[in-house]
Amino acid sequence: MSTKDFAQSTGRHKYWELVEKELKLLQDPCGMLKKELHRPVDCAVCRVDDTEQVFTKEGFTFVRCKKCGLVYVNPQCATEKLIESYEMNASLDYWVDVLLSQGEQEYDVNKFTKACEELEELTTGRRVLDVGCSIALFLKIAKERGWDTVGLELNRKAVKHAIDVYGLDVRPQLLHETDFEPESFDVVTLWEVLEHVSDPRDVLQQCAQVTKPGGVLAILVPNRDALSARIMRSHCSCFGGRNHLWYFDIRTLSDLLEQVGFEVVRAETHLHQVQEILTYLNYKNPYYEERGGDDLDLPDELKSKLEDFIMDNLLGYKLLVYARKV
Repeated sequence: MSTKDFAQSTGRHKYWELVEKELKLLQDPCGMLKKELHRPVDCAVCRVDDTEQVFTKEGFTFVRCKKCGLVYVNPQCATEKLIESYEMNASLDYWVDVLLSQGEQEYDVNKFTKACEELEELTTGRRVLDVGCSIALFLKIAKERGWDTVGLELNRKAVKHAIDVYGLDVRPQLLHETDFEPESFDVVTLWEVLEHVSDPRDVLQQCAQVTKPGGVLAILVPNRDALSARIMRSHCSCFGGRNHLWYFDIRTLSDLLEQVGFEVVRAETHLHQVQEILTYLNYKNPYYEERGGDDLDLPDELKSKLEDFIMDNLLGYKLLVYARKV
């Protein structure tokens, strides 16, 4: 299935339209983030502000730390506005519908089933906390495999689905608001969550506090090193300044994990995005348009080699890391 067809079948195109409308409410007459919403930040890894501008997109400025290379949004939208948006927001409510679409469910079931298999190889414990669990599909799959599951999620529509449809223990709380006993989970997961939080280091420290010694932390984030991100830059869909605030690669994420007491034991990337790259190189929108007969293309053999090169060198669109608490 092409990227365009997948976007339409899952409803992603409608989600992007809602996001675009909401972004306009945050922008000044020049199209930049309103000054009253500014929250200047330091690098999440180095804890200093020594950066160079990479590009601007949708009113947000993306910078790169000169010390470690972390790409992030600075200034960011005020924290209280972000929390408010996750509790009640039209586009995020609609994202629940995207996650429940058949195409998305098929993709996510495969993704989370594989993740459960990998986690079961890394730990014998079976008590898991999923932070920012959304509709809790991962927890549903884990519970069916015999895991003891707990989830945290702020979006009310997602929480309702997780409880009413899946019958799971999902709580509308932030991690620091819970009363979990220290070192009470064998596994903690952050599936596409760390890029959203105001202070990644603080969240990882909270995860460390509830993870047992030798326990595993699983993190899935947009990959700053992705070949598609390097080539398409601001045109790559991973870059969204309102909600995607931090862009890690394996080096910066490993450094941050070490700071809070974790050691990376396995890393991989997902989604090579060769099709999107080729569409972009033909001066077309990589997510809305398709390549025509006269457009630049690659022979199947070369395309296959490029896909393998991307996956073998951690250059896929999303970065998945498993880290053990030291």
